[in-house]
Amino acid sequence: MSSDKHGHTIDISGVPMEMREHPDFLQKFSHLTRALADPRQVEIACTHDAGHLIYFQRAGIQIESLTFHGPTVKYNPKRQEFVYFLVCVEPPLNSPVQIDAFAKSAAAGGVFTAVLCGETYRGDEADLCVFTHVASGLLRQNPYLSGFVTVDSLWREARQAVEKDL
Repeated sequence: MSSDKHGHTIDISGVPMEMREHPDFLQKFSHLTRALADPRQVEIACTHDAGHLIYFQRAGIQIESLTFHGPTVKYNPKRQEFVYFLVCVEPPLNSPVQIDAFAKSAAAGGVFTAVLCGETYRGDEADLCVFTHVASGLLRQNPYLSGFVTVDSLWREARQAVEKDL
């Protein structure tokens, strides 16, 4: 854990000590610090993840099984990059949910950001990457489904369904 100049605690435990002076880490940490000091950015991030939380619950995932992360900077050694976020709601990896419910859960954050906060930038690139990875695996396991749906159509339909709910 580390604190910024405003006293916000930021989790940097996922960054090796030798990488904490790296220019990219310092840039991400600085950006996160500025975002934490901006009430609008905090509102957007919390609204985004509230969307995920609500739809994870609707999918039948118990709130006790979710992992909640606060402001964090991590290092991904496979991609050799730093990632950061203000908040994150993470479901268990082996959640037994229907693919359409999972799609809504993944897409809900960006929809909430757009509809409830009026933002054009949904901030759901990482959500789409995770959904694509999981959904592609599920479609490979079930060839019957893959003949009727695609990852893109699932994502598009999930976004539309969440927008309709709101």
